[in-house]
Amino acid sequence: MTLMTPAAALPEGPPASAASWLRRYGFLFGIFAAVALAAIAPRLGAPSGPLHTGAWNWAIASALFLISGLVIRTSEIPRAVADWRLHLFTQGFNLGALPALFWVTSVLLAAAGLDRALCLGLVFLGILSTTTTSGVVLTRSAGGDEAGALFNATLGSVLGVVVSPALLLLCTGKAGSLPFLPMVGKLVAQVLIPLGIGQALQAAAPAAVDRVRPLLGRASLWLLLVLIWAVMCTGFDKGFAASAGQLAAVGLVTALLHAAALGLAYAASGWGGWRFTRRRRTAALIGGTQKSAALGMPLLLIAFAHDPSLGLIALPLIIYHPLQMVAASLMAPGLERWNRAGGLEP
Repeated sequence: MTLMTPAAALPEGPPASAASWLRRYGFLFGIFAAVALAAIAPRLGAPSGPLHTGAWNWAIASALFLISGLVIRTSEIPRAVADWRLHLFTQGFNLGALPALFWVTSVLLAAAGLDRALCLGLVFLGILSTTTTSGVVLTRSAGGDEAGALFNATLGSVLGVVVSPALLLLCTGKAGSLPFLPMVGKLVAQVLIPLGIGQALQAAAPAAVDRVRPLLGRASLWLLLVLIWAVMCTGFDKGFAASAGQLAAVGLVTALLHAAALGLAYAASGWGGWRFTRRRRTAALIGGTQKSAALGMPLLLIAFAHDPSLGLIALPLIIYHPLQMVAASLMAPGLERWNRAGGLEP
């Protein structure tokens, strides 16, 4: 997730006006603004603060996936179901290779003295599933296999509800303090049920959903920003123990990890055994390297709501999320030309 339309938000070439500039960088600056507001008045958005965010932040996550259910065009999925190689690669890379890469990196950084919470945040980022809609939009803008991307976005949402908590327990060794079944139960309530309701509403009134689709995309961005703001308010309210140097280091490491993920996905998807066309390889590259903030934020609040380092744990995800949008959007024109040069591949 989210329902951001990165290709529109980050158009090719320099922005021609203030409006296009805002479309290009608006969400990125929205994240900066959310973090800044949390730093200025953290008590306002703390769970026990005057707005009592702890009582309703779960509803924000549910609304995000309700919107996903309304927007995901499942009528386009059936023709992609049989492409098991694409699904195996995308989910295996996203929920197998990347968790291992991020975990190894966190272990090395912990040995080098990086703050424990920041290292935990890198592990947490690695175990998340792929985005539900933005990866589909990016794949389409890059000329990739949109149906395959859509199937994997939906599959990732379902798998993430069970696999991400299991990986979190495996990678952190917190099986006793982070009970598996309660986490999965809460994610089912906040993710799968709203997603299913959205799909049912879309099937019942497709014309009405089509009319409000652009508004739904913008609403999802605002909702995600509110969720990020609430998480960071909690973090600032509890205090940050890491130094400025460590915060800068985790930002750099997160960017390098995303670059490494893109490079590894591109190289691995080129293996002949996958039999990928360029369009399928594009879907694998984008879907395999994206991480869902819409799943990540509620899981973060479920697993670490009482951790005094919540804000630091959230930081790698907050950095990675806009970074993956910007990177894929900048890559999209080149990928589209590459796919077009491949001819009329299925």
